[in-house]
Amino acid sequence: MLIAAACGLWASGLFSDNDWKWAATTTVTGLALFVTPFLLPSNSFDFRGFDNKRGVINAQEIGAREKVVWDPVSKIEVISQLNTGGENIVKHIAYDGGTQSSFIFPFSGNFEMLRKEIPASVMNHFWQRGVLASHYIKQEENKSVLIIGSAGGQETKAALLFGAKKIDAVEMVNAVVRLGKQEYADFNGGIFNDPKVSVHVGEGRAFLRRTKNKYDIIQIFSNHTSSSIAAGNGIISPVYLQTVEAYKEYFGHLTEGGILHINHHLYPRMVTTAAKAWRESGRNEFQKHVLVFERNREKIPDTLPTLLVKMSPWTTQEVEKLKSFFLVPSNETWSFSLVADPINPASNDNFLNADFFTGRLPKILENNIPYNIFPPTDDRPFFNFFRKNMNEIVAEEGNYYRYKTTGFINNSRTWFVPNDLKSLFFMFIVSVLIGSIILFLPLKYKKICRVKMSGKETGYFCLLGVGFITFEFVFIQMFIKIIGNPLYSFSTIIFTLLLSAGLGSLASEKLMTQGRHYTKVPFLGILFFGLSLYLSFDYIFSNLLAMELPYRIVLSSIALFPIGFFLGMPLPLGIKTVSAQSRQKVPWAWALNGFFTVFGGFLAIVSALFFGFKITFMIAFTCYCLAFVAFLAMSKQQETSIRGTL
Repeated sequence: MLIAAACGLWASGLFSDNDWKWAATTTVTGLALFVTPFLLPSNSFDFRGFDNKRGVINAQEIGAREKVVWDPVSKIEVISQLNTGGENIVKHIAYDGGTQSSFIFPFSGNFEMLRKEIPASVMNHFWQRGVLASHYIKQEENKSVLIIGSAGGQETKAALLFGAKKIDAVEMVNAVVRLGKQEYADFNGGIFNDPKVSVHVGEGRAFLRRTKNKYDIIQIFSNHTSSSIAAGNGIISPVYLQTVEAYKEYFGHLTEGGILHINHHLYPRMVTTAAKAWRESGRNEFQKHVLVFERNREKIPDTLPTLLVKMSPWTTQEVEKLKSFFLVPSNETWSFSLVADPINPASNDNFLNADFFTGRLPKILENNIPYNIFPPTDDRPFFNFFRKNMNEIVAEEGNYYRYKTTGFINNSRTWFVPNDLKSLFFMFIVSVLIGSIILFLPLKYKKICRVKMSGKETGYFCLLGVGFITFEFVFIQMFIKIIGNPLYSFSTIIFTLLLSAGLGSLASEKLMTQGRHYTKVPFLGILFFGLSLYLSFDYIFSNLLAMELPYRIVLSSIALFPIGFFLGMPLPLGIKTVSAQSRQKVPWAWALNGFFTVFGGFLAIVSALFFGFKITFMIAFTCYCLAFVAFLAMSKQQETSIRGTL
C-alpha cells in the first residue's frame, strides 16, 4: 500500500509542468513511503476494526486471539473461546474482523463415541442441530456429499459422522483450508485429512460447473449471517450462491432422492428463489419437496433457519424422524419449529402460503410484503437487499413479517439512515461533496481556468466519466462469476481495463493525425465490442466456468481487452479537441471527467441494485452513444472555428 502511494506521488511529480518544488516534494515523500515497509520490524500492519463484530476486538484486548493469517481473500483470526453451551473451548475463525465466522470444535476423531452422544448432545460438537439434519436423515445410506463453504469443518464432521462415502469440501479461503489440514488438525480430529474427504480451494458454483458428479447432499451453511447486514455490510455485495441460476445448478447436481441443505437468513426469499428455479427446471409440486425448521427465540431472530429441499417428495416417516431429531433436550437452550411442512401444507404452523412455492409469486402479494421477496438472479444477485423503503416494518395480517423470521431488518436501524443503507448514503456524500470540493473549488479560483465550457463539451466529459466507471463496475461483477476469487477478479479486470485503455489512449494520437473521419473509430469499436460482449456473455460464462482458474483469468482478459482498448481513446480525443480551442478548458475537462467517474460509481451501484447488471450495462453503452453524438458536434464546432480564423 505504501509503495503504491509512493508511485502515485512520483507520477504526480512527473506531471508537475516544470514545477521543481512540487517535483522535489513528491520525490522525497515518495522515497520515504517506499522505504518505510523495509524498515518496519513486521511486514504487515495489524488493522483493527472500528466495530466489535462477534467479539473480535474484545478477544484481542484480553489476549484470546492465538493466530492471525493474511490470505488473498480474507484476513483470518483464530480466537479461543467457550462455545455456546459454555462447556468446551472452541476455535472461532473470524473472517475480516468478524464480518463472517466459523468454528472449529474439539474432536478426538472417534466417530463411534460421538455417535453415541448424538442427538442428545449437539451443542458441544456443532453450532446447532441444523448442521446435522440432512446427514441424519440419510445416515443409513452410502452417500456422496458436496459442502460449499467448508470453513471450520462442522459440516464435514457431520457428513463423516453419519457415514458418507465421499465428501467434496469446497472453501474459498486457502488459509482456512491450511489451518484445518495442518495447524488445527489435531484439534478438529483430522477430519480434513480423512481419505473420504477431498478439499478444494475455490468458489462453489465454479466447482459445480467443473464436476459431473451427482450428490446425495449439497450443503451450504452460511457464514455470511444477517449480523453483517445489520451492521451495514453486504447489501451491495452480490450473493451468487443465492440466485435462481444457482439453485438450478444445485438441483442439476443432486441424485433423485438428493437433498439441498441450506442454512441462511430470510428463508421466505430462499423459498421463492428455489421455487422459481424448480419451475424453470421443468418440475412441479415444489411444496411437497420443502422443509424448513426455525429456532424459537422471542427476542433474537433466527438468522440461520434450516431449509431442506428433497428432489423426491418428503414422506411422512422422514418428516416425523426430522421432527424428533429437532426436539431439543433440556440441556439445550434453543427449541425448533417446523414452519414449512410438506405433509400438512394447510397447517397453521406454516408461515408461508402456497403461493410462495409456485415459482410465480403473485404481484399483489409481492407488493403487500414490506420487504423484497422477489427471487434474485445472476443479473440482479443482491439477496441481501431486503429493504423497500426507510420505514420500520410493522407486523400486519398478510404481510409475512414476524420478528423471529425477519426481525433483523428492523434491528439494523440505529440512526436516521438504516444501517444497511449507510454504505450507500456515505458513498453518495463522499462522491458528491468531497468530489466537488477537491475537484471544482481549486479550479474556480485559478485564474487560468476562468473559461466556460459549452454544453456539448461539458456533457461529453461527464458522459465519458459515468460510462467508463459503469462499464468497469459491470465488468467486475460479470467476470467475478467466472473467475470466482474476488482478489483475482478485481486484479484481472482492473489490470486488463487499465492496460488496454492505456494502449488505446496511446493509439488515439495516431488517429488524430489521420483525419476527422478516423476519430469515429473508437466509438464504433465500443459499440461493436460492447454489443458483442453483451450478447455473448452467457456463452462465455457457460464455457469458461468449467475451466481451471489460470485459463479463466487469461480468457477473461482476452475477452475484455478489445473493448478496453477502444474505451481508452475518447478521453484524449476530447482533450485534444477542446485544447485546440482553448488550453484553459483542459483542467475543466479533467475535473468534469474525474468527478463523474467518482459519482458514476455510485450511480452504477444504485442502478444495479434496482435494475440489474444488464440494464446498467446498457446505461454505460448509452453514455458512449451520447458521447459520440457530442463529439461529432464538438468536431464540427472546431472545424467551423478553424474556418472562421482563416
